[in-house]
Amino acid sequence: MVVADSRANAVRYYLAIKQYLKDHPQESAGCDVMIAFSGEVILDEMPTEKPFTESSMNLDENGKYITTDKKFRKVFHSSLYNILVVANKYQTGFDEPLLHSMYVDKKLRGVAAVQTLSRLNRTCFGKESTFVLDFENTEEDIKKAFQPFYEGASMEGTTDPNFVYDLRNNLKEYMLFNYDDVEKFNSFMAKKQEKDRVRRQLADLREYCVRSLTGTGNFQKMNSIPSVTISANLQGLMHISHRLSE
Repeated sequence: MVVADSRANAVRYYLAIKQYLKDHPQESAGCDVMIAFSGEVILDEMPTEKPFTESSMNLDENGKYITTDKKFRKVFHSSLYNILVVANKYQTGFDEPLLHSMYVDKKLRGVAAVQTLSRLNRTCFGKESTFVLDFENTEEDIKKAFQPFYEGASMEGTTDPNFVYDLRNNLKEYMLFNYDDVEKFNSFMAKKQEKDRVRRQLADLREYCVRSLTGTGNFQKMNSIPSVTISANLQGLMHISHRLSE
């Protein structure tokens, strides 16, 4: 993500990136750029050009103009684009887990600094780091912006990093899953599939979980799990299945 300090400069960044991609096809293979801003922009150095608009500068997989926010987010999440230039719009409130790097060419203050840099903190499979290159703000600027939130945060008690491992070991005793199941589920969740394929896989997953949670199979210890726990797990599974099928 490239954060510009004005809509005009966002358009300039977009045009410059487009030109670079065109001039360096080998180095830029698989790369393309989108831009997000509101209204119309006329550049002083290009007065005869038609006003630039977001919809006229972004195309979907069929070469059609992207005219809705929903379509914009869907296309950027695909493999077509991997660079996004923004000017206020999508600088905050844009939840895209695939965002990894940010180039900041804008003064950031207060909560806007926190919200902007936090665009990168969404997690996804294979994302193990983030990167920020800031041309306008000093380390002290950013520290000052974040400081009120750190000073205002509080925690009761201490955090035990071993808790999650203890919980995992307790769950293992009930033989609800094995590590092959975990790896398969992780791989499944990391892939983008057509809806019909997702539904078929979810049906198999539901059948497996229902069989496991209701005690059919080699789950000798299931009788010791309260029925309310089984019900809660089934409800959670159905909720996840519904969300993934949408």
